[in-house]
Formats: sequence, structure tokens, C-alpha cells
Amino acid sequence: MTYILGRLLAAVALAIVLYLPGTILIRWVDRNGELGLLRHLATALLGIATWTTLLFMLATMGLLRTPILWGAVGAVSLAALLIRLRERQMTRPPGESAAGCPRWLVALGSLLLVACLVPLFLLAIAPVVSWDADVYHLTVPKLWLAAGGFVDVDMNVYSQWPLGVELLFALALGIDDFVLAKLLHFVFGLATLWSLGVAARHVERPLAVWPACALFLANEVVLFEMRVAYIDLAYAFFFFSGLLFALVPRGRSLALSAVCVGLLISTKVTSVFGVLAIAAAIAYHAAPKERWKALRLGVILPSLIAGIPWSVKTFLGTGNPIYPFLHEVLGGPDWNASLGAQLRTWQSSIGMGREPLDYLLLPVRVIFEGGQGYENFDGRLTPLLLPALALAIWMTRQGSPAGRFARAGLLATALYFVTWAASSQQIRFLIPILPVIAVAAGFGIEELARRIHRRRAPVLVAAIFVAILGVGIWPTTSTLTAGWRSAKIFLDVGDAVMESAVPQHFRAVDALTPADAKLLMLNTNRGFFNPRSFLADSFFEASQIAAWLAPSGDDPVALTQLLHERGVTHLLSEQVPRGIVYPRSLDLMLADPRFAVGLWQSPDRRFALWQIVQHDEDRGSQR
Repeated sequence: MTYILGRLLAAVALAIVLYLPGTILIRWVDRNGELGLLRHLATALLGIATWTTLLFMLATMGLLRTPILWGAVGAVSLAALLIRLRERQMTRPPGESAAGCPRWLVALGSLLLVACLVPLFLLAIAPVVSWDADVYHLTVPKLWLAAGGFVDVDMNVYSQWPLGVELLFALALGIDDFVLAKLLHFVFGLATLWSLGVAARHVERPLAVWPACALFLANEVVLFEMRVAYIDLAYAFFFFSGLLFALVPRGRSLALSAVCVGLLISTKVTSVFGVLAIAAAIAYHAAPKERWKALRLGVILPSLIAGIPWSVKTFLGTGNPIYPFLHEVLGGPDWNASLGAQLRTWQSSIGMGREPLDYLLLPVRVIFEGGQGYENFDGRLTPLLLPALALAIWMTRQGSPAGRFARAGLLATALYFVTWAASSQQIRFLIPILPVIAVAAGFGIEELARRIHRRRAPVLVAAIFVAILGVGIWPTTSTLTAGWRSAKIFLDVGDAVMESAVPQHFRAVDALTPADAKLLMLNTNRGFFNPRSFLADSFFEASQIAAWLAPSGDDPVALTQLLHERGVTHLLSEQVPRGIVYPRSLDLMLADPRFAVGLWQSPDRRFALWQIVQHDEDRGSQR
């Protein structure tokens, strides 16, 4: 129980720490309390933006270290506390209550949502690191902490892209461990659900929050991301909040939408899709004479402010501010035109085709034919999205604030979907638009329920909410039951469960190689638990390792020379075909004890570790 409670308290504490800087800034952003129910959401976003900026500065100055992070946490907490004690309590503006949402519905909805979220929390605290987190979401922040700031990670293309959420992961890693970083992404999932409630209450549709939350959670891809250290839930939170502030103006809401745009630009390369969607919503909503000004202040300026520092960082590390793109013109290390073509081919192969008919069928296919593997979009959405979309579209015909939000929100969603369709068609990249569809459908459900029977509308909405959870969550009950089963393990083992975190092959690396060793990892790029410096591919489909080793041809001597030039002393290989064509010299080197000595092989023969023999070319000897 101590393990579970400890992780819960750590997650709550981290959420509070991220929120605290916002309590300082909100005093200037919303002096008169004009934001109403949006005030707390604005405070959270300001806090996250402050921490992202502070962590970027610390990493730039080489001060991203655990003692300094703890000092920053203490200083921010003390400042927020002192200001809070001096600040008069803001009174809630009239008309901002949750009237119309009976207590029994709040109790029922909260109970059922908690029943879904608790097993996801239990899965999130398991000491397991998922693939992309193992490649860069957690591995790059770990390397930053070890170096005290930004450091070039050889052959890791992801490390050169905007990694604002990864800076927050670095904060979690610095004050605790990778489990807290996983919980941070879980918290972003909760924040997205919270933002749905804020939107529903703000446009006076308080009943809509329950079906909206159910529709969001009914997607298997969302349930998966709630328990891993990815960044798509953070993206969804920033994107939906940005739309909310842009479409329901109150006080300085455009400035807060600009904060969300800045956070999006700092999140990932494809954040430009979300920014364009928000820009479309702002342009649609703004008066014609104010449109350019709104776009300039709400989109263009924050994009530049947030994007330029990351581009400068990438330029300093690679000589190319948008590495590895436009390599033919701008250049950059460990890349070439062939790799660029392979990367584009791989990205365009994800999904179910790029012909005109494929694009026409894409909305239906992505909902009904999703599944494992890139050929099936690598994830699943709930079929309930189809009737949800119908309800959301119907809601756009209403003249109420909820109808206007649905109208502009679906416009932004459509633009986002088009840009997504033209790029890498991975379902998890659609997570940011799910809250928009869910809340617009929630508005439609409440509107329909009130038209059927105004007094019994809460009962009808509750029935639909339960039905959505039942139909949507039922296909994924294995996930929830796995979460509940893991509770018994944590209760039985406690903190000792962390002993199983490090994979066996990295235990062997730690035991059999010196501290200054450098590994070349073949057919694997999962390096979070690697105790040594290493080289690994960013993508197997565009293997930088294979391109680097290719000039050695059939000559193992030339290959060992390439390895020695990069300081490689050991080689770790996973015996799983990844479709990578390595030069023949690699097999010749590993088969010849003059060049490589086998140190270890896993019992299942999946992993093998070799030591590269060091040659003294001047004396013709080896050691």
C-alpha cells in the first residue's frame, strides 16, 4: 500500500508544483476575475508554460541538475505561498455556477470515472517503460540530467526536435524517477478531462461533461496513453485549451490562447497541425477587422517566441535549424538524401493508402479498421465516434454559445484531420481532436435530452453516459482488469517491484563492461536503462547505423576502424529482424575473435553482447 500511496502523493505534489507559478502570474493576467471558470485552467497553463521556460533556460546554462531542480521547486512554492497569503480571494462572477447538474449525477459520474481511472493509474505506476519513451521521451531527459543540460545525442533525430514536455519529464526524473514521469502524462490525461468540464460549464451545458468524458475515455488509444510517458495527452490538453480560450473570449483569453500555441510549438514537430487548426478557429471567430490582429497576437507571435529557441538549439547542434529536413540544402550530421527518402516512404506507408479513394474512405477506416500495426493506423478509436460526430455536426446548427463553439471547434478539427491525413497516419496523433469531438457531441446529447424532456434531461444524460462507458470501455476490459490485478502485486511486493525495472541485458552490460564503455546497439533503440554511453537508430525504417557502416562493405578491418573513430568499444544486438540491411563486414567481424569477443548471451538467445577488440595499427597488434 505504501508504494501505491507514495506514487499517488508524488503525482499530486508534482501537479501542484506545476500549477503554482500560475498562481503568481494570474494576478496580472486576470486582475478583475473576468475569466470566471476559466481562471483555474488559465492558472494551470501559465504554470506549465513558466516551468517549461525555466527548465529550458536551466538546460541552456548547464544547470539542469537535481539539487537546482529541488531549489527551483522550493523557491516557486515559497513565492506562490507568500503571494497567495497576501492576495484577496477572488469572488466568482455571477452566472458561473454549475446549476442544472444535480448532485446525484455528479456523484454517479465521478464514481464511474474513478472506477475507470484507478486501474489506469495502477498500470501507470508499474515500473515499465514503453517503446517511444525508451527511445527518447524519457531517455533524452535522462541524458540531459546526466550532462546538466542540453547535449547532442548522436544519431537520435528526436533529440533535435522541440521537446517541451520532455523538459517536464526531466523535472520529474530529477526530483524522483521515471514512474513519476509516467504519472505526469497520466496527469495530463486528467487535465484534458478537466478541461472538458470547464468548457461544458462555461457555455452553460453542465450535463455535457459526463458523456464528453466517457467518449474521450472510450478510445483504446487514450487508455493506452494514460499509462505511458508519451506526449499526446499533453498535446491534447494544450490544443483543446487553446481552442477554448480562442472561442469563448473572456478577459485576456486571446493571450491565454497564445500561451497554448507556444506550448504546442514546444511539444513536437507536428504541433504545427494544431497551431494551424487554432489559427483557423481564431480567424473564423474574430470580426473581419480584428482578424489579422488576432492571428498576429494569438498565433504568429507566440509561435515565433516558442519556436525560435528550439530552432537555435537544433542549429547549434546540427547546423540545420530544422534537422533532418531539407538536408540537401541545409545539411546536418548522420543523415543523407537516401535516409530522407526512406523516412518519407515509411511515413507515407502508415495507414491504408494515399490514393484519392483512400482519402475519401479514411474517416470511416480510421474509426472502424484501426488496430495493431502501422497498416492499421497502429491504434484503435471507438466506433461511437461516428454517432458522436453526427451529434456534434447537428449541434453546429444551434445558435447558442455551445453551438458556436461546436461550429468553430469542428472547423478546426476538420483542418487538423486533413493535415494529419497528408502526413503520418498514426491514430495516436488524432488524440488532440478527440476532446473537441467529445465535448461537441456532449453538447448535442444534452441539447437533445432537454428537448425530449427538460425536467428528466439529467436522467437521460446519465443513461447515455453509462451506455457510452459500457459500450466503449467493454472491449478494453482486459486493460482495466490488468490494472486491478497489478494492485495485488504492489500490495504484496511494495517498493521492491522497482527491482524488476532494469532489463536483463542491461544488467549484463553493467556487470561486464567498464564505466567508460560505449555501446553500438543493433536492432534495438530502447536505451533508457542502458548504463553506458551508446549509439542507436532513431528509426529502423531509415537506419542511420546501416548508412554509417555501409562503406565498410566486406572488410571487417574497415568496420572496426569506423567503430573506433566513434569510440565504440562494445556491441549489443537484439536478434530480432528489423528489415535493416547491414554490410557483410558486420557478420564477418562478429564471427572472428580477432575483431570481436562474445561476452554474454541471454538464455533465450535474444540479446548478445560483444567486446570490440582494440587494434594498435602502428604496431600491428591487438589488445
